[in-house]
Amino acid sequence: MSEKEVGDTLEKIVSEHNSGRLLIAAFSSWISRVQQLIDIAEKYDKHIFLSGRSMTENIAVAQKLGYLSMKQGTIKKLTEKNTKSIPDYKQIVITTGSQ
Repeated sequence: MSEKEVGDTLEKIVSEHNSGRLLIAAFSSWISRVQQLIDIAEKYDKHIFLSGRSMTENIAVAQKLGYLSMKQGTIKKLTEKNTKSIPDYKQIVITTGSQ
C-alpha cells in the first residue's frame, strides 16, 4: 500500500468517525505520520492526545525543532480534565508501545 493510500484511508476513518474516541497506534519515531494525523485532525476539527512516553517525548522534540506544523491547541496533554472538556468523538489518541 502506498503512503498516499494510507493517508487517504486515515482521512476516511477520521472523517467518518462520529462516536467515542479514535485510537491510532503508530511508531513514535514516525514524525511524518504524526504530521499526517495533525493535518487530518485540524481539517475535521478534532484534537490529538498523545499516549506513551516515547510518543510524547519524540513529538515534543519534533515540535521544538520545527519538524511539526500545527495550530495551537491541536495536540493536548492526555489528562482527565482535558478529555472531559472535549466530546469523545472529537478526540484522537495516538499511542505507541514497545516492540
